[in-house]
Amino acid sequence: MEAVATKSLRVLIVEDDPDTAESTAMLLRQQGHQVTTAYIATTALLAARRETPDAVLIDIGLPVVDGYRLLQSIQHVLIPKPVTIAITGHGQPSDRQRALQSGFDHFLIKPVDPQELYRILSDYADSLETRVGSTPDAAQALGVFS
Repeated sequence: MEAVATKSLRVLIVEDDPDTAESTAMLLRQQGHQVTTAYIATTALLAARRETPDAVLIDIGLPVVDGYRLLQSIQHVLIPKPVTIAITGHGQPSDRQRALQSGFDHFLIKPVDPQELYRILSDYADSLETRVGSTPDAAQALGVFS
């Protein structure tokens, strides 16, 4: 049985294969997430600035600008930092190590296991709720209504 997302996230999928991008987007939309797709790094960066995603799935093997360089750019323009997930067809331990050392939060091998992806996004959504729930609102933090 598929778990349904407890919190809708804004998700950006960056994948140069349109069929893979759209099928992954469809799965995430069925989970209640708001999904944007991009097929190359330049449009992905524009979408990231416009959409301020909570989560970004990046194909490491993108043409022209690879997923590692795109990750660096996204990390420089997005605050707060989204959860980042490397997706690749290369599953050697050295591939995983490089992705994680480059700053990705997670590493998934294609074809991506939907349950693993749902778990990562659900855990991230839960962590957002925990942070929001434990943080005083702005007025309280400033002592405006004390």
